[in-house]
Order: sequence, then structure tokens, then C-alpha cells
Amino acid sequence: MQPALKELADQKYALDQHANKQAEQALRAQADLLDLSHESIMIRTFAGRVEFWNRGSEQMYGYSKQQAIGSITHVLLHTVFPQPLSEIEAQLLQKGRWDGELTHTAKTGARIVVESRWVMQLDSNGQPLHVMEINNDITVRKQAEEASRQAKLEAEEAKKAKSEFLANMSHEIRTPLNGIIGMTDLVLGTELTAEQKDYLEILKLSADALLNVINDILDFSTIEAGKIELEEVAFSLTDCVEGALKTMAHRANEKGLELLCDIAPEVPQTVNGDPGRLCQVLLNLVGNALKFTEKGEVGIRVVADAIEEKASILHFIVFDSGVGIAPEKLEMIFDSFNQADVSTTRQFGGTGLGLTISRRLVQLMGGRVWVESELGAGSRFHFTTRLITETSDAAETKSPTSLAILRGVKVLIVDDNETNRFILHHMVERWGMNPTSVSNGEQALAELSAPEIVDHPFGLVLTDMYMPRMDGFGLVVRLKDNLKFSTPTIMMLTSGGQRGDAVRCEELGIAAYLTKPVRQIELRQAVIRALRAKQEELPVPLITRYSLRDRGDFLRSLHVLLAEDNRINQKIATRLLEKRGHHVALAENGDEALAALAQRSFDLVLMDVHMPGIDGIEATKAIREQEKSTGLHQPVIAMTALAMTGDRERCLAAGMDGYLSKPIDLQKLDEVLAVYADRRVNRVDGTSAHDSSSR
Repeated sequence: MQPALKELADQKYALDQHANKQAEQALRAQADLLDLSHESIMIRTFAGRVEFWNRGSEQMYGYSKQQAIGSITHVLLHTVFPQPLSEIEAQLLQKGRWDGELTHTAKTGARIVVESRWVMQLDSNGQPLHVMEINNDITVRKQAEEASRQAKLEAEEAKKAKSEFLANMSHEIRTPLNGIIGMTDLVLGTELTAEQKDYLEILKLSADALLNVINDILDFSTIEAGKIELEEVAFSLTDCVEGALKTMAHRANEKGLELLCDIAPEVPQTVNGDPGRLCQVLLNLVGNALKFTEKGEVGIRVVADAIEEKASILHFIVFDSGVGIAPEKLEMIFDSFNQADVSTTRQFGGTGLGLTISRRLVQLMGGRVWVESELGAGSRFHFTTRLITETSDAAETKSPTSLAILRGVKVLIVDDNETNRFILHHMVERWGMNPTSVSNGEQALAELSAPEIVDHPFGLVLTDMYMPRMDGFGLVVRLKDNLKFSTPTIMMLTSGGQRGDAVRCEELGIAAYLTKPVRQIELRQAVIRALRAKQEELPVPLITRYSLRDRGDFLRSLHVLLAEDNRINQKIATRLLEKRGHHVALAENGDEALAALAQRSFDLVLMDVHMPGIDGIEATKAIREQEKSTGLHQPVIAMTALAMTGDRERCLAAGMDGYLSKPIDLQKLDEVLAVYADRRVNRVDGTSAHDSSSR
């Protein structure tokens, strides 16, 4: 048996030797394969002692195999871990692997950031045997990321510094400009010689032009910085469009241009959006049209491209009869600081930013802008926007009881401007009236004397003032002198009033004298008032846009607290308010404003923001905090030279009810004062549930 056992033992030994050689060859082949990798691959014990070190590790860290094998890898490479090593080892034991970023130090002292993967290798008993560590050098990528992060940080700091500079510049420029424009307005309201008035009007035009340039540059900078945020509030679309045209009425009158407004019947009256930005686009486009139009007309047309259940795609068209634009220049005019021709800036002025700003704003409102034009034939600037429609529109469009007096009334519209005739014709038609339109006085007299008119006379004549051959006054004189004519109610519309026109209207028995562009609501109120007076045979003074809002000056006189530290601004604001019949109390800072409000209430507080001590923001917050215990509400309107993006929102967030920027826009000031004057009248009359406690 012994020889047999020995033979078996020898055979087993031979097999074991063969197996070991195969295993050794497999390990050597595996090592050779790992050596070919460009990544760093090392095999070490769980305690960290290196057993294998490939060529990729030699190239990455600079240590040879002889130097590395037997050393502790974390000590050799001065490893920086993202978390305690004990936590990494615990995860390795639990999951069999770990992934993360490590920082190593090469032999040269260079810092190397690697993406590292550790894989646990267990023995036959399931105990930790080896750890294979695979490292991929991401140093360049991390350096690029850090450079990008640093550049972004520096850009944000630069942007912040730029914003702060722009805000400070805006405030510092607007404050003296408010003094220049405000004082000029006040002096223009005094007795002046023709020469003095001419000088001051040039001064005001220059100051207004400077303000427009400043506004354009600040708006453009804000848009470029991506800091424009759109509001989402309910507003009257008609008021927005007509208000924009009203703002431009004086400029149009100076050039003898007709300003037209045509809003299609299907356009919703109340929408949700940003009325300020929409108005800004309209003002930019209408202002641009006025600049390049020497005769004829400028107008706005609004139609609905699509009406959805809760939104409408509205299409705005600003048209003019101006110089037009060459086809090859149509796209260029929307570029920053660019106009259709170099000579344009010399002839017409401007920064070339208005159209750029308009396009950016329309894009923010989800629409697009384009232009149609040809040289010598005028231009049509189009833009669209999607606005949420109010669910109350259906109720608002129903005819109120007051419209009953208009239904069926025959109206003769006399105007030499075809577009204006079209607008007025469809406007009164929507009120239930029966319009006929003619283009001159002779045609009007022919219509009024037609045989069929005897039995069905016109109840109203809407006539333009300025027409060729026979103007509005000439038409009325001819009508009054001819006894065979019936005597309809006559209303005069004019592009620009002249001294003595009102007296002449009263002498001729004209019922109303309104300045174009006439707001729909104003015209409708005037027609209703004039027809009712005729129906009830009541004497009514000449109806004007001022008398339409006159409900008793003594009731409309507000008690205003003006919180303002700048002496020039104090004088300007006080005088402007007093000229409008209001009573003014002055506070030079937030402390004085709070003290004054502790003594009595005011109809309105006009609050500067930038004041020493307690500023306007802090003062308003203090007012709102005190009101929590009283249940009252003190109206506070910001009136500030801070006019950068976010300033208005900051004022409203502090509890202010509105915002006016300096230099003071007299029309916007009047609109604010009218709101609170109406509230005061309603409180005294008891005709409205709203009072000073409502915001």
C-alpha cells in the first residue's frame, strides 16, 4: 500500500504545482492588463498597505512600484478624504464598494484630485482580503469648475456693483431733474412774456429728452441684467391703451397730428398682466411713430387674434403716416443703439434703445414684434401678447342702464380723417346708436337738410374742430343760421385747444368740447350727460374733460401729508398740490411723518423713500404695524427718485398703496389724486362702500 500512497501523493503534488502555475500565470496576465490602463489602479490590504501598483499610478503620482509597494497608500499620497476614513471603511465593509472624490499629493508636491472607486475583495471565508482602488485624474476639470465658479462669483459681484451704481446714479440724476422739470412747470403756469415762455418750453423739452435717455439706458441695463420681473394684476385694457395715447397728446398737437385709438369689440375689457410694461411698449412705439411723422396720423389698433376660455392672444398695431423704413433696414432697427440710418440720430435724436427695449419686453410677455413699412408710406409696428382674461368680463360688457338714453339716437359724425370716422362710427354703434359719417362740413349740411331727416332728425352731431375749407365752428354757425335745420345736440372734438375756444363753444350753444384722443368712457359720459340735459331741458355748463370729473371742488380737496427731506422737492410738490386745491402738511423725515399721523389722519401720504433717520420704507412698515390694533388704513403712495427694477415692488411689499417716480409725471400724479378725491367724495356722499380703509 505504501508505494501506492506515495504515488498518489506525488500525483497530487504535481497537480498542485500545475494549478499554482496556472493561478500565477492568471495573476500575472491580470497584472499585465491592469498595467496597460491609464488610470491609477492599486491593490492594497484593508489596512492600506500597497501590494500592487500599476504604471498608471507611477505616471500619475511619480512613485515607482518599488517605492510604493509595502507603503501605506494614504500616508504615501497624503490623502485628503471628504469624510472620516472610518465612515468610508464602514461603507466599504457594508456595501463592498465606495465611490467619491479624493485629493492626493504627488511626489512632486502637486495636488491631484481624483474620482476614486474602492472595491472590496474577500477571501473564501468572506473576510476582507484586498481592496482594489481605481483613481481617475479630474484635476483639470475641477480647476476649470473652480475657475468658472470664481468667474461667476466675480460676475455676480460686478453685476451687483453695477446695479448699485445704476441705482445711485438714477437717484442722483432724477433728484435734480425733478427740480428742473418741476420748477419749469410751475413757472410756465405764471404770467410770462412770449419770449420767456418760449425759452422755458425749450428748457422743459430738453429736460424731458434727457429724462427719456436716462430711462432708456436704465431700462436697457436692467433687461440685460435679467432683472425684469413682470406683474400679474387685473387692469382695464382700454384705460391702458387710451392712457398711453393721452400721454402723447401734447406732442401730437404740437405737430398737428391726429391721434387715433381703435379697440375691436371682441377685445376683453379687463385682463390680467403687467399694465406698466404694456403701457411702456405702447409709449415707446407711439413716441417713435410721432418722431418720424410730420403730417397725418398716428394711432393704436387692438384686435384679438384668438380668444380662449381663460386667455386671449391680443394683437396691437401702432400705425403712422410717417417717413417709412427701407426694407433692408426693417430688422436692424430692433438692434441695440441702432437706428435705420446714421442721419436719423442727428435729425430726430434718441438713443436707438426704445425698439430694443420694446422687443425684449414683448418677448417677456410671451409675444413677438414685427414691422411692416415702406419709404414714404408710413409704418405699422405689430406686437402680440397673451393675457389672462377676467371671468367678470361677461358681466362688464352688458349695457348699463345709463346706456338706454343712447339707444337708437341718430348721430352725425363729421371728420376729415377717415380712420377717426371709422373709430367713432363703430364706437357709438356699439353703444346702440345709429351713426352716419361724413368727411366735411358741406356733406354734413347736406345730410342735415335731407328731406327724410325732417321726420327722423339727428339727435347728436359729433364734429371735428380742424377741417379743410369749413372748420367745426364754421359748420355750427351755418347750422344755427339756417332755421330749416333741426337743432341737434352738438359736441366738438379737437386735436388741440386754443385760448378762447371754450368761450366760443358756449356762445354757439355747443354742449361739449373734448380734446382728442378722447377716452371711450369720457366720450360716453359726455354724450349721456348732454343728451339727458337736452331731454330734461336743463341748462348744463359746457362739458369738458375737467367737468366730467368735477363732483364739487370742495369735496375733492385732499389733506395730504408730504414726507420729503429735499427742500427743492418740498417746494415743487407742495406748490403742485396746492395749485390743484389740496391742503399740504410737511414732514422732513419718517420720524416727523409718524408724529404727524399720531396727531391726525390724512386723506393721503406722499412718502419719499430715501430720507435721513427713519426712511420711507421703515415709516410705512411702522404705520401698518400700528394699524393692526386700530383696523384703519392710511393710504401711502411712494414718491421717490428710486426708479430701478425692484424699487416699486419693495415699496409695495412694505405696505405702500402705490408708487410715483421722480421727476414727477403730472398726469400720473393727477390720476393718483383723482382716485383718492373720488374716494373722499364717495365717503361724504355715502355713494360707495369703499373708504380710506380699503386698499
